[in-house]
Amino acid sequence: MNSQLLDRYVAATAHKHDLENDLRKVQDELNLMEPILLEEFLADGTQSVKNSAGATTYLFRQLWAGVEEGSDYDRACAALRAAGLDDLIQVRFNSQSLSAYCRELEKDDQGQPVLPASFAGSIKCTERVSVRVRGA
Repeated sequence: MNSQLLDRYVAATAHKHDLENDLRKVQDELNLMEPILLEEFLADGTQSVKNSAGATTYLFRQLWAGVEEGSDYDRACAALRAAGLDDLIQVRFNSQSLSAYCRELEKDDQGQPVLPASFAGSIKCTERVSVRVRGA
């Protein structure tokens, strides 16, 4: 085993962990400030402001569509069909949920999940092996 490479890997993992913690703290701070600034922008009727360093802070508007509260997916799909928007409707599955299901399946002699016969040619399970660090 290359101990220098291992030590560098552990150090880089610890550094990554520190950076992720710093990023979470910065994001928490931004999450506290944004609603206050948004309220001030709206109260002032301002769209953008430059600060003393010349950075422009501005309101970004973007529409997002979704299922109406109190409605359901099937009703929303029916509304899309009625509007001639069938091309927006997709039948999909959640790959994370499917992966969790496969992890829970009974294993064969080689430790691989025994998949339902209907999965053949359509659904695969692939094992990923990675290196991780604990206690750094």
